[in-house]
Amino acid sequence: MRSPRETPFYYPNHRLTAAVEGSRSSRYPAAPSTVTLTVNYLSGARLGDWLEARVRIDRLGGRTAYTSGGVWRGDEQIATMSGVFAFRR
Repeated sequence: MRSPRETPFYYPNHRLTAAVEGSRSSRYPAAPSTVTLTVNYLSGARLGDWLEARVRIDRLGGRTAYTSGGVWRGDEQIATMSGVFAFRR
């Protein structure tokens, strides 16, 4: 079995979660849980390629955050991503 860091979803999930964690208020001390995660791969990347995630929070509700973004290699977008995250009280 692969470790979570080796799976194709690790990087998009990690970047989207980090954006949500940075926006949350102190009333939600626990890390958000991933409800849904969608990644559309447009192209591949090679070992050693520099990747950049561009993330935006589309909507931040009372206990739910909706996010979207993409993964870029230089000027080329190689994946789109979106996710929904829930805050536990």
